Amino acid sequence: RLERGVEVAAASDTSLPRLLGLKQELARLGLPSPAIIAASGARPPVAPSFQPGGILLDAPCSGLGTLDRRPDLRKKRAPSHIPPLVRLQSELIDAAWARLRQGGQLLYITCTRNPEENERQIERLLRLHPEASLLASWENAPGIHGADLMYGAALKKK
Repeated sequence: RLERGVEVAAASDTSLPRLLGLKQELARLGLPSPAIIAASGARPPVAPSFQPGGILLDAPCSGLGTLDRRPDLRKKRAPSHIPPLVRLQSELIDAAWARLRQGGQLLYITCTRNPEENERQIERLLRLHPEASLLASWENAPGIHGADLMYGAALKKK
């Protein structure tokens, strides 16, 4: 987004090494750095008045759409790992939706093919929030130009 000149107010992650990598990458590319927050998006430490018009939620997921590039995940992932991820994704979506201002858009992205982490999350949000509308959802095919499988859904808050 920054590469296209879109203003980004803040970026958050629970991983300090990922945040440091982000800061280094922004400096390398000569891009402005948004506020970088080491915190969970489920409980963002920002003022209640902070209501962005757009939120990109790159949700932590099982990563099963990256198996072409990361075959080691076959041994690292088990069915028991999915329910905690689904709960965390629900918390993140709920927190993002609560922060999003009226008329704003939420973009939800994962790199998995699991419907519990993708379509079911969006169905749950739409069921719980009548002010939500689905603008689009998609899934790209893995392997095209070296890309991983990605799922995305764009939602608008009426």
